[in-house]
Amino acid sequence: MSRSASSATTASIAAFAAAAASARLTELTFDSDSLLNSGIRDPHLTRAYTTSTPTGASVPRQPTVLSANPGLPAAQQSATLNWKSREMTIGGTTRAVDGLKRKSNVLSGTRYWRWGSDGAEYKVRLVEGMWLASDASSGEPIASLTSVNQSSVARTTRSTAHHAHLPTLRLANSVRNEAQRQFLVLVLLYSETNRQDRE
Repeated sequence: MSRSASSATTASIAAFAAAAASARLTELTFDSDSLLNSGIRDPHLTRAYTTSTPTGASVPRQPTVLSANPGLPAAQQSATLNWKSREMTIGGTTRAVDGLKRKSNVLSGTRYWRWGSDGAEYKVRLVEGMWLASDASSGEPIASLTSVNQSSVARTTRSTAHHAHLPTLRLANSVRNEAQRQFLVLVLLYSETNRQDRE
């Protein structure tokens, strides 16, 4: 890694750490290492989201449903990631994954994601075992997800509370639109699951 790339990586991690420390990001913890079949709880242990994916030997895998708080309007209570058709459905609208993301260049691992023509564009990349999503225009930290590998390392090297060893999702409080929040969660799940599949 070049010195400039290393400096950018360090700055990205520092920006997310500062945002988390100042409570601009809400930390959500998975109930298990199974990202696609897990409850996702807020700091008060209230279940904010649930992921569910039928298990079995089917290839490609069955669709993943992200269920949100039942207090939301019906149309906002679930979103779906269809692995076979490579589509996301949020708020009753279905869009192809390939139409939602772009690369900055062929060799880059960075992807730019956008839900809807009027939605914000998010820069998503893997940095030292953590998926980071930031506002593509301002660079503001928007969301992050620790990889399963990172949480497994933590399990074997730390002696802290059990929840500290599980995958952690952080979402910016500034993202109030539920469709955008669900989109960010699906994007991070998609990115991490594909990373695992390539290993």
